[in-house]
Amino acid sequence: MRGTTFARLPGEIAAIAANRDVVVASVVGGDTHVLDRTSGWLVRVLVGEWASQIVIDADALHLVSGARGAVTSFALADGAKRPSSLVDEVHSIRRWSSATESGFVHARRLLPALTYDRTLEQLASFGLRRRLDAFDVRGTTVVAAYADGMRRAGPVRVFDCLTGKKRRASVEGHTAPVLTVCLDEAGLVTGGLDATLRAYDAGFDFVRSARLPGGDYARRVIVDPESPRVLHVVAPQAVLRLDRDTLEVIDRVPVESGYAAFHADAQGRFVGVGREVIALDVAPAKHTLRDGTEVPDVSASYERDGFFDKDAQGWCATYVTVQQHGARVSVRELYDENGSTRSQTTREGRIDRVEGDVVHLEMDSGPPLRFDLTTRTLSR
Repeated sequence: MRGTTFARLPGEIAAIAANRDVVVASVVGGDTHVLDRTSGWLVRVLVGEWASQIVIDADALHLVSGARGAVTSFALADGAKRPSSLVDEVHSIRRWSSATESGFVHARRLLPALTYDRTLEQLASFGLRRRLDAFDVRGTTVVAAYADGMRRAGPVRVFDCLTGKKRRASVEGHTAPVLTVCLDEAGLVTGGLDATLRAYDAGFDFVRSARLPGGDYARRVIVDPESPRVLHVVAPQAVLRLDRDTLEVIDRVPVESGYAAFHADAQGRFVGVGREVIALDVAPAKHTLRDGTEVPDVSASYERDGFFDKDAQGWCATYVTVQQHGARVSVRELYDENGSTRSQTTREGRIDRVEGDVVHLEMDSGPPLRFDLTTRTLSR
């Protein structure tokens, strides 16, 4: 499961989602980046918006983030913020769909989950007033795993998302909290803090279990859309690919940070490891300058001219971020005075030429800039 670096971002990646046109990746505590799926170049940055979960729905982008589980929505075409009637305290979002209708299920922390139709009108509520550790939806069936308050294995219950009625009392088995559930037409797979996976058939009868290597535990399980007999497992130390029938590990991508993100659809698979988005299937296209030189990667994020100011009683510095989309670049400079933004400027331009390790940037306004590929910083 090796791939090609699709994009590098200025921070650890918390979440990834994609459709046929774009890849959306969010940086921990930072910004959300919308990337062209063909080239890997930047389309736009949603400044100050980051998410632990990203949902793309037609022409809308929904981000779940913040201590309150706030949901923010944007137009995918231009990044304009959209009003949202979605509640706070959201733990996670999934889609439901029937033969004629579709909508969302929002699991909430310490509150019953809510079901919405396509227009975000509320349909039903269901579940317990207890922390919901994980859930998944197939059709109109929801499987939800709840904590028991003592961090032991909690109940896994099955509901109808349109009526809120419980269909099955519990699916037992794990000896520690269930952290992820994955529901598809073949059945159910659950992963727990006990470092095991458990597979159930379509009737929720137990089939088999397996222990993940090295004591790793599954934070998320995804069925491969192109190969339904393959499971992808996001764990703290690796992203794994497993055989669905045997639950044996086929391949793994190591994770060297506390964050890892994964997305899989019919067009390809992406892993977010550290600051890199890795394409496991198709490498992004290469862009060239007018002289045929390949467009270099000038994306960067760094601190400049930092110092301690006794009047501000803290650290002051200018933070520089360079983003690019093909040969186009965006340079943002933000002056921060001990946690307070005092000034911010953004300039647009393009890569003009490359001379050795120096990339010359022609800006739309103001003087040109130079980017040093060795130090990965700007100068005039």
